[in-house]
Amino acid sequence: MPYEILNHTADFGVRITGKTLEELFESGSQAIIDAMVEFKGHGAWKSIPYKDEAETLEDLLVDFLSEVIFRTVVEYKVFVKCQLVISEFTLDGVLYFEDFDPSIHRLKKEIKSVTYHNLSIKKTANGYETEIICDV
Repeated sequence: MPYEILNHTADFGVRITGKTLEELFESGSQAIIDAMVEFKGHGAWKSIPYKDEAETLEDLLVDFLSEVIFRTVVEYKVFVKCQLVISEFTLDGVLYFEDFDPSIHRLKKEIKSVTYHNLSIKKTANGYETEIICDV
């Protein structure tokens, strides 16, 4: 056989919930940042607009979380809050961040990407729920 399947723990998984879709997406962003960055304090907040359109809510969530990861790893933005509006498969919002500062931020885990592994946003009695798996 030309390959061998290896067991490894190169994933980060989290179940996220929210009363609304907006809260679900915000919880996902918070979970990603909390896994990646330790805060010893806070710096000045800045903001950037964010807009996206996708074919499904799952695609919209993966796009959004991928953007958070990309901007954290590449642009050294540490996201602290977001204000989102979701309408069908469109997301419009503002992302609040601090510039990475080693005196108040410590990188804990590098998340490379969000996967589609068993990704399904479910409506529950309390709102919405999903599980996301990320490659680390």
